[in-house]
Amino acid sequence: MVSGPSLQQQLDQKVQEIKQAVSGLSEEQASKEPAQGEWSAKQVLSHLCGADDALSMYEFKRFLSEDTPPLGITPGQYSDIRKDAPVPELLSKV
Repeated sequence: MVSGPSLQQQLDQKVQEIKQAVSGLSEEQASKEPAQGEWSAKQVLSHLCGADDALSMYEFKRFLSEDTPPLGITPGQYSDIRKDAPVPELLSKV
């Protein structure tokens, strides 16, 4: 069985990988959708930040550290509240 700390470590590693991959992109590159109907890198970062600044990463980390925390996340929901936010700002919130 996978433990909370193990999942936390994996989450932290993936966040670092995402930050490394995206930090080298220009705003134009990060805003480009790879294919019709697919999310751009900026949209993915915004999604990880959470709907309307709900801080999804904070919620995920809290979920790993508490016994049975509720998650206020709706799967598949995308908020474009940060669509004009620059990549560095999005990276700082992930």
